[in-house]
Amino acid sequence: MASLLRSRHVFNLVTRISGIRSINYRANFGDIKRCFYEYLVKSEACNPFWNTNRFLATLGRLQHETTTEEERLSPQARLHSLDKALYRLDLDVRKLGRIARKDVEDIFAEIKHIGTSSSTQSLLLIRCCGSLLPDELPEARTELVNEIWNKLIELDCQMDVSHYNALLKVYLENEYMFSPTDFLTTMENKGIQPNRVRNDMENAKNILEVMRNAQLEPGCDTYCALLCGYAEKGLIDEMKNIFQEAENNDVYLMDKDILDIVYTLAVNGHSMYVDEVLGKIRKLAGYNQDCINIILKLVNNKQEDVGYKLLKTMPRTSLPDGNLAPAGNFFIRQMVRCEVAPSKILDICKDMKKSGLNETSVLKATENTLVYQKTDHALQFIDELHKEEIPVRCHYFWPIFIALSRQKDENAIYSVLKKMIEYGCPANYETLTDYVLPSLNISDTNIVVEKMKELGMTVGSVINPLIYILLEKNETSQAAVSIEQYPVRLNAILLTKVLATSCKNTGDLESTLKILRHLTDNPERLADTVQNVDWCGQFLLDYLSVCKNSTDTLENVLSRMAEKDMKISHNTVDVILNRIKDGVNDNITTLLEQMATSSLQGAPDDIESTSFAHPREMNVEELENHLLELKSKGMNTRGVLRRLLLLHCRKKNVDRVQQIITELEEENFSFTPAMYAQIMELHITNKNLEEALKYKKIIDETDKTFAIDSHKILNLATLLIERNHYQEALEMIKNHYSNFGVKESKDFLQRNVWRLLTAVANTGNVDHTRELFHTVVTECAFTTPTNMVLGPLMKVHIDNDNLPAAVEEFKEIAKRYQQTPWKGELFRKLIHLEDTESLQKVMDLSSEVHGEMNTLYDLACCFIECGRVKQAKKILETPGLRARNRRLESFCERYLQQNMITELEDLVNITRDLFDIDRDQMYYYLLCGYAKVNDVKKALAVWTAMQDENVQPRAKTLRFLAEFLQKNGEEVPFVIPEPQSEESGSGKMNFMEYIKAEDVDKALEFKRSMEDRGEKLNLMMSTALIEALLRKDRLLEATNISQDLFRHQMFPKSQVLKFLLNRLARAGDVETIKNMRSVLPSSVLKLVSFDNFLANAYINSDRTKELLAELGQDLSESKNRFPSGGILGVMKKHPELENEIVELTEKYANQEQFFIPKNMLWVHYFLEEEYDKANQIFQKYRNDRREVVKPCKKCVERKELVFNLEKLKMMVFLKGGKLSKK
Repeated sequence: MASLLRSRHVFNLVTRISGIRSINYRANFGDIKRCFYEYLVKSEACNPFWNTNRFLATLGRLQHETTTEEERLSPQARLHSLDKALYRLDLDVRKLGRIARKDVEDIFAEIKHIGTSSSTQSLLLIRCCGSLLPDELPEARTELVNEIWNKLIELDCQMDVSHYNALLKVYLENEYMFSPTDFLTTMENKGIQPNRVRNDMENAKNILEVMRNAQLEPGCDTYCALLCGYAEKGLIDEMKNIFQEAENNDVYLMDKDILDIVYTLAVNGHSMYVDEVLGKIRKLAGYNQDCINIILKLVNNKQEDVGYKLLKTMPRTSLPDGNLAPAGNFFIRQMVRCEVAPSKILDICKDMKKSGLNETSVLKATENTLVYQKTDHALQFIDELHKEEIPVRCHYFWPIFIALSRQKDENAIYSVLKKMIEYGCPANYETLTDYVLPSLNISDTNIVVEKMKELGMTVGSVINPLIYILLEKNETSQAAVSIEQYPVRLNAILLTKVLATSCKNTGDLESTLKILRHLTDNPERLADTVQNVDWCGQFLLDYLSVCKNSTDTLENVLSRMAEKDMKISHNTVDVILNRIKDGVNDNITTLLEQMATSSLQGAPDDIESTSFAHPREMNVEELENHLLELKSKGMNTRGVLRRLLLLHCRKKNVDRVQQIITELEEENFSFTPAMYAQIMELHITNKNLEEALKYKKIIDETDKTFAIDSHKILNLATLLIERNHYQEALEMIKNHYSNFGVKESKDFLQRNVWRLLTAVANTGNVDHTRELFHTVVTECAFTTPTNMVLGPLMKVHIDNDNLPAAVEEFKEIAKRYQQTPWKGELFRKLIHLEDTESLQKVMDLSSEVHGEMNTLYDLACCFIECGRVKQAKKILETPGLRARNRRLESFCERYLQQNMITELEDLVNITRDLFDIDRDQMYYYLLCGYAKVNDVKKALAVWTAMQDENVQPRAKTLRFLAEFLQKNGEEVPFVIPEPQSEESGSGKMNFMEYIKAEDVDKALEFKRSMEDRGEKLNLMMSTALIEALLRKDRLLEATNISQDLFRHQMFPKSQVLKFLLNRLARAGDVETIKNMRSVLPSSVLKLVSFDNFLANAYINSDRTKELLAELGQDLSESKNRFPSGGILGVMKKHPELENEIVELTEKYANQEQFFIPKNMLWVHYFLEEEYDKANQIFQKYRNDRREVVKPCKKCVERKELVFNLEKLKMMVFLKGGKLSKK
């Protein structure tokens, strides 16, 4: 974990999207505010995709559930999770060489929560408080490390000399003045002997000579230390000599070392020599990150000029369009944080813009003043924006209003409003509602309106938000008076809901109906609003929602509205009656009918949509019927035909596909390359090479940029080889790879590659097999070289009866790939030929890969399968050979599956004297074999043999044999064990006591004893055992018990199943999780967010590209399994895959109208503070907003999007203590 000394930001402000958190992340107030401020500053719309009220309520529930689950974790489990979190942090550290303070605070908060810390954890935490936090001031770092140190002492954590050395190092890195004597005294009082290290600084210059005399070659670190020493004194000539000597000795300093020397020169007042030293920089890999770290430290030490000079040396990255990306945002941010003079920041920003380094530098500086609450300087930067004719937006002023609100300075608020008008962005509705009016005294609305008018604002722009605030404060009567006094047009869309709420809270119907009358008579005319809108109906619908569809006061409201001749639409009447259902009475019905009129268009929200199935949700039969219906009505059938084409291609209905193609061609339908690819795959499956090649040619001619899926190309190549067109197949594969590469998962393509290589191996041509393997696996890397993929290399030799070549091939594969394909077949061939020399060679190679014991078992089974039972027995009599029961069971299961009963008998017989063998289990498999072939006599003989061998059969063995004998009308020669109730006696009580005491070994022993009696744990007990095993990190045993439950269609409660899936995902066990999909019901898969765990498993096993490739296959199926939470983890851990993910989300959105992937991409950009990209998505899919909202809500409800609740509360707080009204 040494690399933790150069750490980086890992822990998120937001919880990991895995359903179960491995550490208690507590969001920092300032970071949350900063995140939201930046979004406000940079986004045009500033409007999230989900309903904030519902989102907040959902998150509250989720946080409560997560907290409850965390509280159940034992301290040991929490410490283990903390270790893993630190390990993850350590891995990511190497990328950037720095960490954020928030990361350290998160870990520290978890340690305080647990109440203890291991020695290693404490040591790593202390080390994080020094130079690893370059963007923090030394004083702040020292304050943090002292807080941590004192807490560790308070918690009585185990400390040794390494902890004191780490603290001492941090003090030195932070340039903290402390008393060495007091430090040593503290150590000695604790009984810790300090390390006696002596530094002779005066003689350090002689170190090179001393090292040479000791026959030690000075290295990079030695020269760097000397150069930093000279740099501190400004001795440039001596530095030049050292540089020259290092070069003469072929010692080349790293860029990081050169930057350390630059930093030493700058902070010690020798900046004039910086340019000479910078000439030594080579800009190797990682230079930019090292440069960022030094620049941050330079700004902390008031050396921003040198920092700017370094910034100019950093290579620029390019944007997708080929232009250079803006540079220096981190530099601007650090200057703002360190309170560099605004004039200085502006000078640097102007120069950055002039030199083309960063066109938006002034805007970035403005943004950071708001983000880091430097509101005193914010107006200076906004003024500069105005001077540069950069548009100034209302939301730039929101943080300023918040700060002024806390200071209760109303005059300053009015001054800022005046500034906004001068800048050409008068305060809009949201600004006034959320940030201005809540901070003003509005008890006398006349005063407020007149002051606003003096500033140059219109009465209409003030009254609308003012009425909203009054209604929100339940000042209904005052709102009614203000409307009468200032009869302007009101925004009914925004006011009906709050009016309904105010009415319910105050009961002031008179004032409410006055306001409502004004709303209906003088609504604000909006460009997208139809005329004659039913605002009274909208008010009633909102009122019902506020009252939770209760009819207690509805009749009174309707009666008063009817008296005032207020009308509603017939549509609204239907919706109201549908909502209240059981609460309807004759009076309500009569009143509604009396108020109904056909002159109104309907309220915006009164249309309750009917759920007609979309063609995407229809099956083939439904689509065919729908097609007939459309044809009968003379309507457009293209969409349905296109969908039918896709489904019939999947179902391999060639004739129907051809009919649909003909129909579409008659309508001059324009086929997409993707549709042609589906048709091509259909013909490949049906072995119709000519048609497949025809459509391949059409695709190439239609769109040369279209990438056919790799598995389709491989399958077509396989068909070509089967038809003796090897060269064409090879060229096609090479061309596809050179043009498009490989996008699919390597695991996904494994079987396609295997079929391809098997096809060429079947031709018997060794050269072709090797050439194709080299092309497909080595050069193009369509898949990884596994036993399956390597098998054809062996097959071609064995099929040709060329065993010497097969042995050599096996040797090459074992040495190069650590795989042993076709080992069993090779063993058997050599055994038949009695080629002991080659057999020994293959054994030795297998032992190197799998170990000697496993190889001996494999060889013994091959001897059995060749009828050489004596030789097999001799192998198993090898001294020191112990029984490997799991391996023996796998052999037995294979023999059972393949009906190799004779081989199973031989295996049971020769393992009789094997040490530690489970003979009952072996005999149980043999009984299963005899039952499979219905051999009653041999089954009875097993019973006799067990007695002769003195094997005590378990209850399950006796039950199985008894059932088999009874089924065949045979007498059972033993007493059949009676099942004992799981619920009776003290057994269950004892078992649960073992679980409570966390004694899983005794619990497992109890389980085995029950199974010996032919019984099983019930579901509740099994669930408790699985959970206990997981808490002890005994994942394999927990998994085995779970899989046994699955086989019997029993499933643990969702929390425990999630716990299991989480552990498997963290272990990167993709295969085990994937195998669970086939046995878990769809309802359970959905309940536990199965696909998110599978995605996390791919991420943790470094197989992320495979996950993306699988998600890109068969979109209509994959969308039902899309891991919306897991994909966030992918984007967080693998930002380099952004382009692939964006492309994938576009596919889902455009081809399937499936918006969850696009929604997750928006969330990722928001959390990563890439607000421009987030806003682009919002703007692009604005028309599909309702479609985007729904999946986001569902993600939240499924816990796939688990924000920290405090973050959302902060967002609400920043907007004036209220939820957004829009």
